Amino acid sequence: MLRDNPRRRLIRLSGQEGGDLVVKHFRVTSGRHPVRERLKLWLGRSPAEREWRILVALHGAGVPVPAPLALGVLPGGDRLLAMSFVDGRPFAEVLRESAAARWDALRRLGALVTRIHQAGFVHRDLHAGNVLWTGVDPVLLDLQRARRSRSRRARNRDLGDLDYSLWRHASLADRIRLRAKALGVTTPFDPAARAAIRAVGDAASSRAARHGRSRTRRSLRPGRLYAALRLAEGDGMRLRELPEAEVRQALAAHREALAAGDRRLLKNDERSRISAVEVAGRCLVIKEVPFRGVGRGLVDLVRGSAARRAWLGGHGLIARGVGAARPLAFVESKRGCLSAGSAVLLEDLR
Repeated sequence: MLRDNPRRRLIRLSGQEGGDLVVKHFRVTSGRHPVRERLKLWLGRSPAEREWRILVALHGAGVPVPAPLALGVLPGGDRLLAMSFVDGRPFAEVLRESAAARWDALRRLGALVTRIHQAGFVHRDLHAGNVLWTGVDPVLLDLQRARRSRSRRARNRDLGDLDYSLWRHASLADRIRLRAKALGVTTPFDPAARAAIRAVGDAASSRAARHGRSRTRRSLRPGRLYAALRLAEGDGMRLRELPEAEVRQALAAHREALAAGDRRLLKNDERSRISAVEVAGRCLVIKEVPFRGVGRGLVDLVRGSAARRAWLGGHGLIARGVGAARPLAFVESKRGCLSAGSAVLLEDLR
């Protein structure tokens, strides 16, 4: 098993006659819109069928992608896509090698992007994690979102997504070289060439903004990283790595600190109550904002409680690469429909 999530499974089959295979199992009823997925199947537009068609077209055009072998249907409607196994390593690992090796890999990646665009396709999910380095050439993976397009804007968006994924792995100079290679720029000081390279940079900045907004919104939705919180004090969210029992213990320790007024208490006034506690070896700072009247409750009804805003703000900053104390959980109570106080649990950075 190479990967397993609610939507897809990736399985490697070894010892086959023609070499190792990879089978991608697409679960039809996965996700939040099973009816929509069934409709896509009926129209022949399911992710498995789209990826099969793209693989066939690109492999036939000589673009380095896994060789498509078979597309099958299970009794329940799930799709199985079989393709050749590509032996390689994540592309980002190559960028930690010598400058010569790094630039050679980026040059080859730029040429690969040029080839898929010249073949009349855009990847639409192009990032370093979907590129495998074989030691000779990069290979493109995960093509279920690819589409036929010769739009300059779509190509810039492809390159912008790739550029953004390399922000932590490659310098700006290296990324500009990659942009130039992918765009076929040979005269970098030409005004038109500079404009084309800047357009990719603008697309990368837009991708960063979209990613930050998406990651921020996702922090309010139960999923792989986050879980809903239901306590006597109210409802909220927590990181899955922080058990609900530890949230309860932390809030109980916070109340003890308030009652005792000991050194764990950092602040206690009408605006907020802040304490530093330790639970299960984890150092936490808890900030509680009490109920401050109907007027403030009505305002918080629109903008969210103080703890909810701190939770969103902290995860939003972290998603954008800005250092911040990581929010671990928040809980908010209600009086009718009004916010009646809230508390956020943060990692203690002191």
